[in-house]
Amino acid sequence: MIKIIITLLCTFILAFNPQVKAETKSSSSGYLWVAALDAGIYAAKFNQDTGKLTDIKQVEDKHNGYFIAKHPEFNIVYLAERLQASSRIHTYRIIQDGHLQHLSSLDGLPEGIVHISVDNQGNNLAAAYYKSSYIGIYQLTQNGQQVSVRYQNQHIGASVHSRQKAPHPHWSGFSPNGHFAYFADLGSDHIWVYQINPHNNTVNLVQKAPAPAGSGPRHIAFNQAFDLAYVSDELRARVSLYKVSQNGGKLSYLTSTKPLPELQHEAWFNVSDIKLHPTGQFLYLVNRGFDQVSVFNVNSSNGTLDFVEHEPVRGSISRHINFDSSGKWALVLAKESSTVAIFKVNVQTGALTFNKPVYSIPTPMAVVY
Repeated sequence: MIKIIITLLCTFILAFNPQVKAETKSSSSGYLWVAALDAGIYAAKFNQDTGKLTDIKQVEDKHNGYFIAKHPEFNIVYLAERLQASSRIHTYRIIQDGHLQHLSSLDGLPEGIVHISVDNQGNNLAAAYYKSSYIGIYQLTQNGQQVSVRYQNQHIGASVHSRQKAPHPHWSGFSPNGHFAYFADLGSDHIWVYQINPHNNTVNLVQKAPAPAGSGPRHIAFNQAFDLAYVSDELRARVSLYKVSQNGGKLSYLTSTKPLPELQHEAWFNVSDIKLHPTGQFLYLVNRGFDQVSVFNVNSSNGTLDFVEHEPVRGSISRHINFDSSGKWALVLAKESSTVAIFKVNVQTGALTFNKPVYSIPTPMAVVY
């Protein structure tokens, strides 16, 4: 009887109070978090129906944010912080309204952290250290709240470009099954492949996959459907394709797109981030040289690339692009202009349409949704 009365009462309240009724409907909004260098971390509420941001606010001001990653299962985010002679990785719990609760820190890491990532299983976190030539693979506790050192290694090598006098790991990532970790090394012109033994969690270097001389591999996007890796070549302003061995995780260079003519004269502000759309149909390459995103269609038969368009980023010096969970929207961060622009993704062609306005967030480096 009590349950019936409570049910009737709730029904009455919803029927005669439109505000309560609206708030109980399923929401298409969720929060995103931006690593914002000396401004720490910013949060914003993102509406997947309109592609608009609201409730933009600073949620971390004690630690600088060079890169940010999210746990695949839990409401946990990880922040890479650069110090003068070392680095840290911080762990936060996501709480109400996009705010964060600091849980733990891993101190005393190598200098110059530039990128972090978490495997699909939530077992390991990888980090690349551009300045000190180190890479690291770190163990996560079962609840994702603690990070500890599993393996670190300092790369060696050089290549032909003036920026390649020493190794510069710039990106970290994992195979879908979490058994291999990959590090794009801009300075050594190699992609370093490490195997993580699932039985005893030991780590071994299994390959230094060579890139064409002077390429400067920066970031990687994996296409599991075709066992391909797309690599943004910072020093050549292009995309290189590599075949991924299904069993061994090793990479074999296949081919490269033509250098973008607008960027051939650029030695520093060349291509940066690269992302495969969640559908696997389109590839997006961020160009800092002329502040545009290059859009490619992924051939449905072999995974090769066909150019679609260049879309202006509405900002200056973009380092990162990402998608919301629906794949309908692309978010492009521009560091020097301290702006975030949002674009509607054409599901047929992959083309981007700017969705006004441009949002102001200090020095945005990376975003997770």
